[in-house]
Amino acid sequence: MLGSVYDRTIRIWARVFGRPAYRRFNNYLVNLGMSGLGVGNPDSRCNGERRVLHEWLRRCGPASVVWDVGASEGNYTALVRQARPDARIYAFEPHPRTFARLAARWTGQGIQCLPFALGAKPGMQALWDYESTAQGSSHATFYPATVRRETGARLIPQEVEVRTVDEVATAVTVATIELLKLDVEGNALACLKAQRECLRRGELRRFSSNSIPCIWMHACT
Repeated sequence: MLGSVYDRTIRIWARVFGRPAYRRFNNYLVNLGMSGLGVGNPDSRCNGERRVLHEWLRRCGPASVVWDVGASEGNYTALVRQARPDARIYAFEPHPRTFARLAARWTGQGIQCLPFALGAKPGMQALWDYESTAQGSSHATFYPATVRRETGARLIPQEVEVRTVDEVATAVTVATIELLKLDVEGNALACLKAQRECLRRGELRRFSSNSIPCIWMHACT
C-alpha cells in the first residue's frame, strides 16, 4: 500500500514539477535532502558524525590510535577526546600558521601534533590558500583549480612537507590505526594509495572522509 502511494506521488510530482521552470526549486530540495543525510553539512551535532564516532570508539580497546589528518585547529580532535578520553591522537596539519594554533591548543594534553601533510609520496609540495587569509584557512589545498573554480578567489602557494601513511606509521611505531580521519581538501585518494603496507598488514581498521562524514568504510576485513 505504502509503496503504491509513494510511486503515485513520484509520478504526480514529476508531471507537475518536472519542467525547466522548477529547476532551481528542485535543486533546492535536493540540497536540503543531501544536507539532512550529512552530505556537505559540517555541523557534527546533526550530520551523524558525532554519534557514529562515539559508537565506534566506544567499542574500541583502551588507548586506541586515531589519526586526525587535516586537523586544522583541532575541532575533530576535540570530538575524539570527548568520545574516548584515553585515545592516542595524532593530529596532522601542514599549514604553518594553522599548525601553530593547533599546537598551542593541544600541546601538553597528550595529543601528538605533527606539522606536515600526508600524501602519495614524501617530499615538498605547494599548498595553496586564500591570499586574503594570511593566518591560514580550513580550505588550504594541493588542488588550487578546484577552489578557484568554486570561489573565484585569488590563491597563493607555500611549500610544505608531505609524508606517507606507511612512513609515519613506521616512525611512530603504531601497531594499529583504529580510525584514520581524512579532511584533506581533495587529497584523500593520494593518502590512501600510499598506505599499502598498513592495509596489507591489517593495521588500518577504519577511515572517514570529510566529504560524507556519516559514512564509515571498513578496511582490511
